[in-house]
Parts: sequence; structure tokens; C-alpha cells
Amino acid sequence: MGERKNTPKTDTRTADFRKELVKIMPGYDWTVHKTSNLQRIMATGTQSSGFNRLSTLRVTRIEGDGWGLSYEAKSAGHGTKAEWRHTNRDHTLARALRGLQEHYLHTANTYHQLAARLQKGRTALATPTDNRHCTCHPDDNPPVPCPRKYALTECRAAKATGAA
Repeated sequence: MGERKNTPKTDTRTADFRKELVKIMPGYDWTVHKTSNLQRIMATGTQSSGFNRLSTLRVTRIEGDGWGLSYEAKSAGHGTKAEWRHTNRDHTLARALRGLQEHYLHTANTYHQLAARLQKGRTALATPTDNRHCTCHPDDNPPVPCPRKYALTECRAAKATGAA
């Protein structure tokens, strides 16, 4: 009656796109969305653990917009309502996904460095970073280890109290 007939070209494009996705990213469960515009074919891949969605990846295959054939990849984190975090576009699917991964690795490295510097700043109080030599004169018989006093009166006061 009112059956919709797909042309062989439609089935081939979406089927080939799905095969390409499964080949490059087999760790995702892929759904290629129906479309009437064959110049933009969209697919969504998910990774789940039980009922928990761990990651969502959306890939769009784009033809004829000045780039020739290109792929746009974007991803979101935990949950079905998670926001899209980053988008990357390139001429091949592999490059689009690699660019997305490189972005996240760069971002993770940046945050790791910042966290390490904060951690170092917090522990700096516990371990003195003052590498100056003790200025107490040996004739004053300074306590050992050096009390890190740098004026004669401070050295003498440290010796008198026995503080290290």
C-alpha cells in the first residue's frame, strides 16, 4: 500500500557506513539513524555496563558541503542526558575519531599537570625547599640539623632553646 522503498544506493551507503563504524570502533553498539538526506548520515554508538551508559559517540557522515566526504565525531560521558563534550571533523572516520581522542588526552594531561602542581604546593609546607646553607658560624656551635636561622641572634636563640 504506502510502503517506502529504499533504493539500493540508500541501503549501500548506510550499510557501508555501519560496517566502517563497527570495524574501527567495535567496542560500541552502533545504531545508524534513518534519514531522507543521504548527504548527512548519522549514527550513535554507546558503551554500557548493565543499565548504565558509560559513553555515547555520535558520528555524522557528510557529503557535498565544501569538504567533500567528511566525518564529524562528538562524544558525551556518563548517562543518557550527558552533554556533548567535544566535536572533531576530518576527511576520514579514523582521523575524526583520533582527533577527538587526542583532544581528550591533551585535556587530561593539562588537568593532570595542574593537579600535580596543586599537590606539590600543598606538600611544600611539609618539606622545606630552602636550600640555603646554614649561616650560623661554626664557632657559635650551632645545633644540628641547621635550625634554618639566618641571623646571628636567631642562631644563638636556637642554640639556647635547643630547637632544631
